[in-house]
Amino acid sequence: MIRNALATCLVVLLLILDQPLQAQFSLHITAEVPPGTREAYLSGNFNNWNFSDQNYQLTKIDDRRMSIHLVLKAGIYKFKFTRGTTATWECGAFGTRSPDHVLNIAADTSIAVVVAAWSDAYFELRNLPDSLRYEAMMNRAGYFVEQNLDSSTKYAEGLYEASLHLSPMKQARALDLQATVYTKQGNGEKALPLWFKSLEIKRTYPDSSGIGFVYTGIGIIYESVADDEKAKENYLQANLWQSERFVEYKSVPLTKIALIFYRSQNLDSALWYANKAIKCDSTSMETLLLLGDIAEKKGNDIRALRYFQLAALAGNHKSPGSPLFTNSVEAYKKMGSIYYTLKQYDSAFFYGRKSFAMASLLDNPYYISSASAGMATLFEKEKEFDSAYFYQKIVLQKNDSLFTSDKKRQVQTIYTNERIRQQELLA
Repeated sequence: MIRNALATCLVVLLLILDQPLQAQFSLHITAEVPPGTREAYLSGNFNNWNFSDQNYQLTKIDDRRMSIHLVLKAGIYKFKFTRGTTATWECGAFGTRSPDHVLNIAADTSIAVVVAAWSDAYFELRNLPDSLRYEAMMNRAGYFVEQNLDSSTKYAEGLYEASLHLSPMKQARALDLQATVYTKQGNGEKALPLWFKSLEIKRTYPDSSGIGFVYTGIGIIYESVADDEKAKENYLQANLWQSERFVEYKSVPLTKIALIFYRSQNLDSALWYANKAIKCDSTSMETLLLLGDIAEKKGNDIRALRYFQLAALAGNHKSPGSPLFTNSVEAYKKMGSIYYTLKQYDSAFFYGRKSFAMASLLDNPYYISSASAGMATLFEKEKEFDSAYFYQKIVLQKNDSLFTSDKKRQVQTIYTNERIRQQELLA
């Protein structure tokens, strides 16, 4: 019996040793960078798109050149260059989005690349031909929507002027972007007519997904002024107009309807719409987070944890330049809270700290405040009041910076709500 077991172990060991080791190859990259670049990092699918990984920082050769040497297994790799933040990715010469660099590594490789510009640079676009200026402004306005709304407004307004000499659908896209910017500023009164104008143009063209996008934008405005019924009506229209060829787009309005029901404590309806949404897009972070919240409210912590884990995983596979990446901060914070409830304290603090670390890298006051509040709660439960106080101070500091902008949005929302009500009375 023992002899047979030893023989089996020996066979298994020989089979393992007989497997060829996976080859590794060297990759040497020399990058020509824009003038004034002090530091740059490589971010790709080999380091989970970490945009400030010290292990992937380039070494300066001279004022215009940097390099890095890596050892990688055979495979296909995607990467971009960044200056260490979500706002400083490489881009095209006029601020246009640049595609990922793609390499198929099967041997020792040495390449030279050119970083045309950084996404936070200023670009003079006025003298470009209309079609090129339109695409450049669209990209610039879209970039600044997540970084600087004032700059985004300027580019969006210039974009519409450029579109007047182009096709009607380009005008509609420009109107969409302007409306999106005004909505993010809390100025629904300005955004709403633009959405309706875009809708009028798109109804004359077979662009059903574009119409769905507009109805979602209109729904967001009504939701912002607490008119949930009209918001749901428009979200349902958005869902109907989305093309079956792009079924994942249906997830957005369905999730927004689910969130309205969740906020009103109608958990069964919230769950029904959230389940419909996740069938359309299984990696939607907003939907996964909502499903986790619903499960937690219903007392199913294990299921809630699974949804939060899936949300974090979905965020990790997004480029940090994407706003979806920021939802990972919330996912890890929620995971920390669930683990504490399950009395897995080491995991609770691990994911709480991970949430805070990611929020700090993003340098976003809202997410830093949210992650800090999560850590303060964990330490308070453990009666470690000094540590709780440390994180609570961060919450207060970040909330101060958010207070002014929130108050402005609240005043604008009240004004918008009244204006919409007056317009409806006149109709």
